[in-house]
Amino acid sequence: MDNKKVQHVVTFTLLIGIIVFQLGNHTVEASSIHESIFSINIFEWSPIIWAVVIIAGSIGITLSYVSWKKYKGEKKHSKNERQNN
Repeated sequence: MDNKKVQHVVTFTLLIGIIVFQLGNHTVEASSIHESIFSINIFEWSPIIWAVVIIAGSIGITLSYVSWKKYKGEKKHSKNERQNN
């Protein structure tokens, strides 16, 4: 993967992390105690969980991209082999 694509993936991942972090800074008060007990707010996760989610997401995106490029390259290579024979 060339350097420019790596920069795009890292920038995209950082932007997503910043957006999610900013969304998590806004809290909404529940109208009753019972509603707040049963509601689960994903923005109240600890920072380590967010770090794991962001890192795992960027690794997953990168592996998906590399797998797709490998698949396309093998497909092109086998097509060239068939044309040469």
